[in-house]
Amino acid sequence: MCVWRCPAAPMVSLAAALHGTCVLRAGDGQERLLPVREFVTGPGRTDLRPGEMLRSLRLPATAVAQRTAMRRVSLRPGGHSAALVIATMAPGSGRFTLTLTAVTTRPVQLSFGRPPTATGLRAAIEQAVDASLIVDDVHGASA
Repeated sequence: MCVWRCPAAPMVSLAAALHGTCVLRAGDGQERLLPVREFVTGPGRTDLRPGEMLRSLRLPATAVAQRTAMRRVSLRPGGHSAALVIATMAPGSGRFTLTLTAVTTRPVQLSFGRPPTATGLRAAIEQAVDASLIVDDVHGASA
């Protein structure tokens, strides 16, 4: 099961959208913190260093107070996600964050001081997601 190594993994998407932090522990007991959105670096690749393990995941308390919406698109019913989009809006500040996964090789997160217009959002996505970030085949290798 591809829980933390795949860009389309639901837990990666959710934890990134909720501004989670990975607690990574080395063999000598040293720990480092890394935002979830930076943990998965590509299909089957993470930012783990030799001898490190993912010890825990931290979500800020403010994450549960946010308004959230999620949409998933597949090329066929019940198929692999072709795109998974999670939007959050922080209470009070109105900060809007959009997290894109599945269609991208790693989570892509866009943040705005307030919700953008449809045109502004499209332009931001087109600027942030270049061709090198697009997954060639959302169904994976034939094997």
